[in-house]
Amino acid sequence: MLEDRLRKAREARGWTQSQLAAKLNVSDATISRYEKGLRYPDIETLKRLALVLETSVDYLVGEKPDDPDEKLPPEARRCLEEFRSFLRHKYLSKD
Repeated sequence: MLEDRLRKAREARGWTQSQLAAKLNVSDATISRYEKGLRYPDIETLKRLALVLETSVDYLVGEKPDDPDEKLPPEARRCLEEFRSFLRHKYLSKD
């Protein structure tokens, strides 16, 4: 479950394993092992994954239902993420 959801969340942002690894300060091989189910992150790393991927730990570990946006093509997911970022910046910035 974690491996599939982690990969989907990463791909929804258009990131490679290397890009996600850099954001977490871990090796590419670590992300690869997580996505293959060969290794599992500790709780602190799991929280960082959720934060960086802008999702929840519950979603990553399968406690929350699948995201309907996952059914969208990659280009549509990227556009949706850009729009979400725009809205967060517009309404949540402290200017």
